[in-house]
Amino acid sequence: MKYAQRSIRYRLLPITSAKHQKLMQVTGACIWVWNRMLAWNEQEYFFHERLPWMVDAPSTMFFSLGKQFTKLRSETDWLRELPFSAVRYTLKHQAEAWRKFFKKQGGRPKFKSKYGARTVTFPEPTLFHIRGNNLRLQKLGWFRIARRGGDPYRKYEARSVTIKRECGKWHAVVLYKVPVHAVTSPDNGKAIGVDMNVGQAATSDGDIIRLDTDRIARLEARKRRYQRRLARQVKGSNRRHLTKQRLSKVCRNIRCYRGNWHHHVSKQLASSAGTIVTEALNTKGMAASAKGTEDAPGKNVKAKSGLNREILNTGWHALEQKIGYKAARHIQVDPKYTSQTCSHCGYVDAKNRTTQAHFECLACGYTDNADVNAALNILAFGIGAAGRGGGDIGRPVKRQRMGKISIADFAT
Repeated sequence: MKYAQRSIRYRLLPITSAKHQKLMQVTGACIWVWNRMLAWNEQEYFFHERLPWMVDAPSTMFFSLGKQFTKLRSETDWLRELPFSAVRYTLKHQAEAWRKFFKKQGGRPKFKSKYGARTVTFPEPTLFHIRGNNLRLQKLGWFRIARRGGDPYRKYEARSVTIKRECGKWHAVVLYKVPVHAVTSPDNGKAIGVDMNVGQAATSDGDIIRLDTDRIARLEARKRRYQRRLARQVKGSNRRHLTKQRLSKVCRNIRCYRGNWHHHVSKQLASSAGTIVTEALNTKGMAASAKGTEDAPGKNVKAKSGLNREILNTGWHALEQKIGYKAARHIQVDPKYTSQTCSHCGYVDAKNRTTQAHFECLACGYTDNADVNAALNILAFGIGAAGRGGGDIGRPVKRQRMGKISIADFAT
């Protein structure tokens, strides 16, 4: 049997100040251990880069960091009072950060502030226990947990628990081992194409699911206001600390609202069709800056900056990820010419799209919403419709006239 991992987020309620202090202590220990081991590695690399024939490069593997932690814990009295595996697991993340840095997949690991995000992971089922609405953590005791809507995976095995503190509130993220058939929508034999645009997703059925961009814009305006206020205030002051809390709360609201929209859209699509076809969009390249260099400055930098902001606000990649694990089958196609091709006759021309929202074929006169027309093409390319080339378009060509594509044509 195949298994998948699914996480459920709970609200963690310490109830008493003593339990809150325990959580602060163990998460603070994780920060302290991270910074201590990172400082040691940075020092060793400093001497290795200058005296490579005398000093060997330190090992940043989790095994090596774990051995150093065991030695550090034996020399630190207060550290022995905290759960061993949970505090040590923070070095697992540091080892992964070093691995990505050496492979040029990320930046150099940085030191953490005690005023930033706090987190601790209990990586083994023996370190925690869930009973009803209560969670027991090793050496920390019992805590109340709550979640609106309950827990759909409670009957499955819980593999790990991560405790997080965001915006002054504690959360517990429980990772479950779930059979694939229990989390994947059944394949009903239908296929649907999805065209992702700025602030919306259009389907080949003719539906356009829009993101409430006005709400996002209001939150973004509030975010910029707090950022300007933060830049003017004195570092270390109480008012600046209060502004940082308000700014982090606004950022969290934006992130949660966007993620909620992604979940609703992906669930709606996965429940309506077994096969979902989307474009393989290069979001990072599309949202790249147009500023250019000093020798070759870019053009329309301000307009491109606004477009990049809207692209990132929509979150195409996150939506694709959620579709990928909710749908029975997810296909991605080359996005070239999907918005320029007529879904009725297959004629390709950039002038077919008269405006951002209107499509009118110059060959056959077919008209439709531009995004719905693109979704029909995406569907045809993904399922390899006869006469459409299966999405393998090398250049714009004039194609033979064919009937209009619909979902019913491929239901069988």
